[in-house]
Amino acid sequence: MMRTEWRYPEYHPHRDKDLIAMATMWPRKLTPDILADPGRRAEKKVYDKLAEVLEDPFAVFYSRPWLGTLKNGKPIDGECDFVVGHPDYGFLTIEVKGGGIAYDPASDTWTSTDRNRCTWDIKNPVKQAVESKHQILKKCQAHPKWGYRHTGISHGVILPDIPAIDGDLGADMPRNILCCMDEFESDLRFWILDLLDAEMASDYRQKPLGQDGMAILEEILAHPFQLNVPLHRVIKDDEKVIETLTPLQYQILAGFSNTRRVAISGSAGTGKTILAMEEAHRCIQAGERVLLTCYNRPLSEYMKKIIGSPDLLMTGNYHKVCDEIFREAGIKVDMETIDSRLFLEKYPAHLLEALESLPKRRFDTIIIDEGQDFPPLLLKSLESALDPDGKQKIRLFYDNNQDVYHNQGRYLEQLYEIPFTLSLNLRNTQRIHEIARLFYKGQETTAIGPPGLEVEWIEAGTPALARQKLEAYIHTLVEKEQIPPSDIAVLISTRDDREKYSTGREIGGQQYQFCNERFVNGNTDSIIFDSVKRFKGLESPVAIVVLDDALINSDEMLYVAFSRARMLLTVVGSRVMMEKIRGKVGELEEV
Repeated sequence: MMRTEWRYPEYHPHRDKDLIAMATMWPRKLTPDILADPGRRAEKKVYDKLAEVLEDPFAVFYSRPWLGTLKNGKPIDGECDFVVGHPDYGFLTIEVKGGGIAYDPASDTWTSTDRNRCTWDIKNPVKQAVESKHQILKKCQAHPKWGYRHTGISHGVILPDIPAIDGDLGADMPRNILCCMDEFESDLRFWILDLLDAEMASDYRQKPLGQDGMAILEEILAHPFQLNVPLHRVIKDDEKVIETLTPLQYQILAGFSNTRRVAISGSAGTGKTILAMEEAHRCIQAGERVLLTCYNRPLSEYMKKIIGSPDLLMTGNYHKVCDEIFREAGIKVDMETIDSRLFLEKYPAHLLEALESLPKRRFDTIIIDEGQDFPPLLLKSLESALDPDGKQKIRLFYDNNQDVYHNQGRYLEQLYEIPFTLSLNLRNTQRIHEIARLFYKGQETTAIGPPGLEVEWIEAGTPALARQKLEAYIHTLVEKEQIPPSDIAVLISTRDDREKYSTGREIGGQQYQFCNERFVNGNTDSIIFDSVKRFKGLESPVAIVVLDDALINSDEMLYVAFSRARMLLTVVGSRVMMEKIRGKVGELEEV
């Protein structure tokens, strides 16, 4: 077949940059940690060059991780240095190798030699680019809007430090897929167009990617999700802050779409619940029957309020889900003795019994939030609700530090094919994160939000004094600082102690409600006043934590309590309790 001519006129970046918009770069700018990494020198050079020589409507995606499966079903993961897409062509996957490159066919090994003459083992760059190309295409083909289109996909390797190469380097390394120093400096755009155009010309069935195809590629590789946080007047410096779940986290959702069982761990604030709801939405859009569940009832009611009640979705905490299925099956549970055995042993046994009599009550996908709260028996009973003829997908989000029900949640990651860890705190200010992390024993996370206000400490030696100071403080927040009551949560160790700090249904002169009532009746004019355990998985712009012996002696509960605040954390307690916490702060500063 005859090669097509270039469809675009010659583009001169220095001459035309003010006339033609530059390519869309993902990310828009490289982050400081990438810029400071000497191991990414070549990638930074290529990123800058692509931004310089490519124009709109090119789109460039840098450092795109992916997850896929081999033909035998075994999971495989990788990362593509660059993906370049164009609506009039297709997309191109690019691997970048800086320094000198060598291949030894006797041992089938690849090495790279850096500027300091240090030699490192590396992966086959062509194989990496090819695997990325096919795995990303699979993700596109799995998208409901992709259809049966054939589009041109190609791959290449950029060697920015290597002089010109005379010919092919092997059967899988023809000269045209290699971009060396001279081409990189002067002809990078045309090298990219040459690969894209050649692939389009190789098969009459090939169709351009189109704007809709570009949108799909963007959704798979860089789909952002923004959570607009209502910040108050008292937090003037943070009023314009938006908590954003990064494209990397949403790439994780796209990456394991074909993997049956996945466990995603992360500390408080890393966006697990938002990701769980987004995954439920995506699965519903794909026509899957979805169960979205957790252990804590208030959290389940919050999720139901946010995500709604689509036909294919069932949302509820574990025991509420069981109750509904029991009613369908006509099973009556003996509620005369309400104890842990009822909820942790009898309920899962009855669920298995109910599902046996309801063969059509099955799900394609089960999404579990706060999975560390589930004992093994409850998880096993949930698995039985999967349709054996369906997708049989489980998505389990958990925090292995929040084992407040003492269920030894660390066994969770061993039950699933691929574990993930979320490492960015997207919810708390940096100051709140620094306090909460004192009581966190899991993998280190980084808060990327604003520094925020200092944590406030209110000393009160007795419950009576704590009540008095609480009333004055809440009055100040609402009346003087103009913080809406609905933005305030007062957390104590147990609801049984609420009369120590409130009168009737008022605290600090404001009406209060329990957290589950907020999501059921929709009343947004009241303070939330509840226990730390019931408020697990939820959050509030302002959280006031009232310490007692039960809280101060549980690092796990303190971690949960302190991390509920997004913008302002206030701690009320005796001097001894305050000193215990501040002692941990001192230990951290010494380290």
